[in-house]
Amino acid sequence: MCGGRIRTARLKRIIWHEVSIMTDKALLGIDSNVLLRYIVCDDERQAEIATQFMNSLSENRKGFISIVVLIETIWVLSRAYGHKRQEICNFIDLLLSSSVLQVQFADVWERVLHDEGFQDKDLGDAVIAVLGLQADCIETVTFDKKASKIEGMRLLK
Repeated sequence: MCGGRIRTARLKRIIWHEVSIMTDKALLGIDSNVLLRYIVCDDERQAEIATQFMNSLSENRKGFISIVVLIETIWVLSRAYGHKRQEICNFIDLLLSSSVLQVQFADVWERVLHDEGFQDKDLGDAVIAVLGLQADCIETVTFDKKASKIEGMRLLK
């Protein structure tokens, strides 16, 4: 069914989807519009093309989701489709558990999703904070009052 809902069943299918083994390994970048068409099916023609592509992924032909693509996807899911933080976190967990997808900075996402200090924080702000901490920044400055309450962030006055 199309219409803007996150279709986790579709994503779960590619997590365990097996395709004939290829001899060469390949990594294929996936843009946010392809990922979104696949999971929300808001354009039936593009959703079908995205589905064919996602179903073609395998252990030897993996999809790569950059941090920028995932942040864009989160923004669209929350702002355009109204999905709640927990739904989006569940979606990211599914991406991280896939054997046919490689998520850039998976360790950052794991921390943001599972560290108690980030549980009620904006996902994008939490990623910014964790990336700063991992880069050994003493702090990340922001004008965002909510973000400034996150570990590693400071309100710039």
